[in-house]
Amino acid sequence: MAGPYRSILPMPRPNEHLGNPMAETSQKRHTISLACQRCRQKKVKCDGRRPHCEACSTKEAECHYNDDPENTTHAHLIRDFRRLEQQQKELLEVFDMLKTRPQAEADVIYQHLRLSNNITSLLSLFNKRDPAPQIYISSTSTTNPRQLDSQHSTTTNTTD
Repeated sequence: MAGPYRSILPMPRPNEHLGNPMAETSQKRHTISLACQRCRQKKVKCDGRRPHCEACSTKEAECHYNDDPENTTHAHLIRDFRRLEQQQKELLEVFDMLKTRPQAEADVIYQHLRLSNNITSLLSLFNKRDPAPQIYISSTSTTNPRQLDSQHSTTTNTTD
């Protein structure tokens, strides 16, 4: 089979390619966190070298990086993580209030939760442990939570 074709060799085993000049050494491509503005605009792979990346150097173009730390993917992930952590904490507080408060008060909290989509205001309203729990107990099924907001604010204003 001596033709214009090269012979097909079996796949080399690991560490066997060291002495074999036919084996190609493949390097893993390194990802970078931020590409330069020109590479982003041209949609070219940027190697992230500073002050000039390889793509800009070969084209003799100006290489500029936008290093705004607020706009990095890492910063977005941290912000989202903190927001979700706070949201989880608030939801666990509401769940704990529903579990531990007396039934009448838990019913009012539940009604307020269904009518409002702001957990933070719910927590600030019911988490104060003010000396007027009779508002919650006496008005379990007849008062809606918006009326409780006004009753709660007048009660807390008179006790201050």
